[in-house]
Amino acid sequence: MAYDYISATGVIVADTDTVLTEVQNEWRAVFGEDLDLSPSSPQGLMISAQVLERIGIMRNNADIANQINPNLATGVFLDAICALSGLARTAATHTTVTATVTGDEGTIIYAGALAETTAGDQFEATTSVTIPVGGTASVPFQS
Repeated sequence: MAYDYISATGVIVADTDTVLTEVQNEWRAVFGEDLDLSPSSPQGLMISAQVLERIGIMRNNADIANQINPNLATGVFLDAICALSGLARTAATHTTVTATVTGDEGTIIYAGALAETTAGDQFEATTSVTIPVGGTASVPFQS
């Protein structure tokens, strides 16, 4: 199969059904028109594997090709495009928050202790704090 992932409209990935039909036709050309191509047959399973490989390669090629588009580029590819333009991204900074913690008087929240939001974002305590009388303390955290 000749795969041309660059078209007049951009980078494309072929439809899975199209790739499946092409691979099935290739197998029929080699092994005959009466070949059992049902998905549960041994050859059907091998055909499915070939289709998955080809689609994976197409997606990889499309992802790499899209990295030359400044609107789609990420990571080191975006940095390279910026460098060509004489630009540099602003360095990342830590998000900092002050959290109110509750607990028993005398409990120590050590620097480096992790807290996690309900969304799964983790923050690290930047200083050690001992919970005072009253059971609440303000603890600075950074992402």
